Amino acid sequence: MLEPVIQQLSNFFLNPLGLAALLGLLPLVIFYLVRPSPEEKVMPSMKFFQKDKKSGKLQKALKVLQRNMMLLLHVIMIAGLAAAIANLYIMGEQRPENAVIVIDNSASMKPVFDQVKQEATSQAGQSNTVIVANDETEIALEKASLSETQRFIRGLEVEETGTNIVRAVQRAQNYEGKVFLATDFQQTAETDTDIKDLVKTVSTSRPLETFDPTKSNEWGIVDLEIDEENATAFIQNFRDQRASIDVEAGDGSRNLDLKAGELRRVSFTLRKGKNTLSLEEDGFETDNTAHIYRPSVSDTRVTVVDDEKNRYLMKALNLIENVEPVYVRPSESLPQSDVYILGRIDSLQEVDTQKMISELKQGKGLVLYAQSGAEDISSDLPVSSTGEAFNSSVEVSEPVEIETGNITLLESEVDGESVSTPKEALQFADLGDGKFVYFNFGSQEFRESLDYPVFWKQVIERAAGRPSAQDLNLETGSTVLAEKSIEITETGFQKLDGNTYASNLLNGEESRFETVEIEHSSADTVKRPQSLQALPVVLIIVLGLLEMAYLYRKGEIP
Repeated sequence: MLEPVIQQLSNFFLNPLGLAALLGLLPLVIFYLVRPSPEEKVMPSMKFFQKDKKSGKLQKALKVLQRNMMLLLHVIMIAGLAAAIANLYIMGEQRPENAVIVIDNSASMKPVFDQVKQEATSQAGQSNTVIVANDETEIALEKASLSETQRFIRGLEVEETGTNIVRAVQRAQNYEGKVFLATDFQQTAETDTDIKDLVKTVSTSRPLETFDPTKSNEWGIVDLEIDEENATAFIQNFRDQRASIDVEAGDGSRNLDLKAGELRRVSFTLRKGKNTLSLEEDGFETDNTAHIYRPSVSDTRVTVVDDEKNRYLMKALNLIENVEPVYVRPSESLPQSDVYILGRIDSLQEVDTQKMISELKQGKGLVLYAQSGAEDISSDLPVSSTGEAFNSSVEVSEPVEIETGNITLLESEVDGESVSTPKEALQFADLGDGKFVYFNFGSQEFRESLDYPVFWKQVIERAAGRPSAQDLNLETGSTVLAEKSIEITETGFQKLDGNTYASNLLNGEESRFETVEIEHSSADTVKRPQSLQALPVVLIIVLGLLEMAYLYRKGEIP
């Protein structure tokens, strides 16, 4: 007979039999019914001031309630106790035991990142793996508790870089648990994997949810070309209709009328120091401003020491702006210089190499042409040995890309950074505060090419420790070698190791907010009973305190 009742009650209570505690109401009610009513005595002198007790039903009800306040409190307390024992519950989605949370904190997520963090914290489970995706992928947390995970997510900030969300999802496959992807699926890093197929594959084996809040970007600066005095910005209209955009630069303002999807070049003159080009705001400020730094260049004094004047080298140096080249013979005294170039010399003993090395350690530059006996110049130089001549083609990757035919080189062992193939062709090294360059190639074809003066311009700037405009204007995600390796993750101007750097997003794929339709199958959300047992317990405690306060006020508790 009781089975149907218990079955119905089980929809609300985990332990319906606990409601038997309500039977405690019977002795309570009996006690209040049989107890004698207190005798009321009224002083004759006070009858004059008393109102009619029978006036008004509301007043009578209040009087009854006041007389039975303790009964009401005890009834509620016993009912609360019964509810606690019966364990009142509701059906709700429970936090997963294991969760894998992938958070895209690249530039394109900036307008909605607060929403992303809020949703991600709500998806955390009992044990969590958090993967942060921007131009790189980082496993930020493993087996982290709920509180630790939520605290970490709330402290996350956007990095104004591109995205490698494919790599992040691939790494998420290595961890157990429900997968939550907070991303717009804008894959900007090169990959052969399709993000749509990858997500669909992952979702077939485990629960998976995605979160991509709506956002918009109407136009932006997607590229920059910078030389010594001028800059050209590439501005694109991302709308599917014509757009009129106000542009402000250092040399004035103008208005651009762009067709749907059109890309337009805008050139302007740079002043020395910090420069900006700004577009009117459209909801994504990261690509609305280009930051450009033009260094203030002072003259660089270059001394070339050689048996005979190298007319190709001297002509190239004379073509370089802000470079003052001087040629001296090996036996002549060396003038004060920012960079020394030591050519192939028959008698190195005639050269004041001691002064060169001393100046090099104090921050000057030294370019050494490969030659036999170079290892004997000074034990401080990073040249440990030289050998026989050999023939090889040469490829140089920096500071200018160069390819030569079959030319003669000298076997050399140098403790430096090679930027060529074979490695002996061109190497750089730090010595004290200065820069050392080992130059081991050259051909008539190269000396007569247009790359020759450009090559020496870059070498002189590097040897002198004076970065060019190209060195100081970077894309976010680039690495600067200062006191330690530093990745640039914000747009704007930054001071690092004594130099001012300008950084910009310049990523058309990251700026183009396209909706990516992601199809995935996922297990149905499982709802489990969530106990509300704590609520009636708290209610009983509060009512107990109220009872004590009531008795204290009546004077029944001293």
